[in-house]
Parts: sequence; C-alpha cells; structure tokens
Amino acid sequence: MNQPDTTRVPVEHVVAEDDGGVVAVEVVGPLHRAEFPDQCVKCGSSAKRTVPISKLYYRSSDEGPSYYFTAGVAAPACAACIQAHERELSPIAPEVKRRLLRGWALSALPYVVPMGVILWMLTIFAPNLFQAVREGTEPVEMAIWGAVCGFFGLLGLMFWGLVMKPGRPMIHPPSNTPCYARVERGPLGGSFIAPAEPTALMQSVDFSGDVSELFEPERHRFSFRNYEVAARFGELNADREWDPASTRAQLAGMGRKAVIAAVVLFCIYLLVEEFFF
Repeated sequence: MNQPDTTRVPVEHVVAEDDGGVVAVEVVGPLHRAEFPDQCVKCGSSAKRTVPISKLYYRSSDEGPSYYFTAGVAAPACAACIQAHERELSPIAPEVKRRLLRGWALSALPYVVPMGVILWMLTIFAPNLFQAVREGTEPVEMAIWGAVCGFFGLLGLMFWGLVMKPGRPMIHPPSNTPCYARVERGPLGGSFIAPAEPTALMQSVDFSGDVSELFEPERHRFSFRNYEVAARFGELNADREWDPASTRAQLAGMGRKAVIAAVVLFCIYLLVEEFFF
C-alpha cells in the first residue's frame, strides 16, 4: 500500500490507498446523500456542473427474484473534462436498443389482449354513463354506471402499468457486475441502460454497492484518483464516515456473532434430539 508523500496532507478518512493512487473513503447512507466538493473529480479544478455517472449491479436473492439495478452519483466536473467525457462516451448501439425493445414487447404481449378487452368494455359502458348524466336519470343509475366505468378504468390502469413495467428501465445484461453504465432516454418515459466503456472522467470516481453487513447501516465505498478531491470529500462527509471501531460497529459485530451462535446451538439441539432422545 502506498504511503502519502510529504507534499500532501494525509486523508483522515481514507480506507485504503492502492498502488495506482486510488484513495477510498467509506460513507454511511445512500449514495445520493454523499456530499461532493465543488471541484472536478478528475482534475480538481473548479466545477461548472455535475455529470451523472451510473453503474450496473446484480442482486442475487434466495428468497426472491434476482435482478439487475442501477445506482449513480452526480459528479462535479469542469468544462474541459465534461467536453472530453462527452467525446469519449459512446452511445448505446442501435442493435442493443432493438433487442431491448423486442424484449419489452414480448414481456408486454400477455397484457395486450386484456387491455383490448377492457377498452372494448369501456366503449360499451361509457356512453351509457354519459347518457344517464345528460338525461338526468336517477342518481342510483348514474352511480351504477359510474362504478362500472370506474372499475374498468382502474383495471385498465393496472394492466397499463404491467405493460409499461418492463420498459422502465430496459437493461442490457453485462458480462460482469458491477460495471459502469450508459443511460439513455427510451420510449414512453422509459430508459435504455447498457454497460459502457468508462471515460477518463468516469474512472476518476468509483463507488460500490452497499458493503454493509448484518445489523450495520447502509454504506458505500467511494474511490478517487485525485488525492485532493478525496481529501475534501472525506472532510465534507466526516459526520457520515464509517468507523469500524465505533460503538455502532462493535454492537453490529456482536449481533452477528450472537446470531451465528444461536444457529449453531439450534443445530446442536436438533442433532442431540435426533440421536439421543
């Protein structure tokens, strides 16, 4: 591990500094709560605006479905680095978009027929409701037609949500995760998401998924190639710094050990009951 040289002030909140000069800082809380300094994450100069940087992750679960998801940060950058980033960033290939649209269409196909039936039913019942209102018929009759139309309307909205769900977002599976991602606007408010070759600006800041363990709060590890930016980032997020020696961390560790001990004792109890009683 590299030691900071004598020309720069050590970063108090550094988790690790590797041979490539990458400085890591762990921050408690969701990604969007992390506070970046008003400096370009790449060169350290004054930032003009922020650039969205996204990554793709994969969540595997034994209790529910496994799925891909994205998370990102708004990284401050200067005008020159933003221009270089936009030149380096490649758009999502048209064939990838077509593949994602086909997948969306196939996922939505089972709901198209019910949507058609619901619309057909509304064309039958809605005129009756309008006629009842126009002619001033009994309130009970208007309420009945209103309830019928409302029921089919809500049913239609439910199926419309099922149709739209696979398209928000449409993710092209990467070969490995986590990885940097390109996000582009898709049809009907959806989005295309695909793995992206990181630009120099994207590589200047990295962020992990949730690295917390059982009983610990959500936390993420941020890595920087610019030492000055890492130092300022550590200062701004000092109140959310994760300290393994803190009371919270110690209690979480004790809780995990207690759970493991309880599981072991329960297994021993089952074995003893099975073979000796």
